Amino acid sequence: MDCRILFEAWFQLAVIAVEEGNLTSALSCIESGLALEPDHPSLWIEKGFILARQGQYADALRSYERAATVRDWAPPNEIARALRGKGATLVELKRIDEAEESIKRSLVLDPTSKIGRNELEYIIQLRRECKEKGSQ
Repeated sequence: MDCRILFEAWFQLAVIAVEEGNLTSALSCIESGLALEPDHPSLWIEKGFILARQGQYADALRSYERAATVRDWAPPNEIARALRGKGATLVELKRIDEAEESIKRSLVLDPTSKIGRNELEYIIQLRRECKEKGSQ
């Protein structure tokens, strides 16, 4: 059987498991897919998403970083997705400057991304709230 078909099957099973709230099973599916295609950015992005949902932010960050660099020839929108995930994870880690940089880099690659623009707006809002708290 073609590895590409198996990769797709593991990826789809992971997506279903996430939708059902079974993150352990989802992660297992992603790991199976990575065993077949260890340089596929989508698998690393999904792994980062699952790990972040589990509160494993440091591991999620590493997965998103891997997704953004694993293939030099990955489509720009896929790299942008990885950078958005990285940015959101950095927000959770309270590393706001790095988060903003990651989101801005994602918008260079995918300037029409509503998600990226919303994330950037959220970071601006966080900064505003921090300044207001600091001035009280």
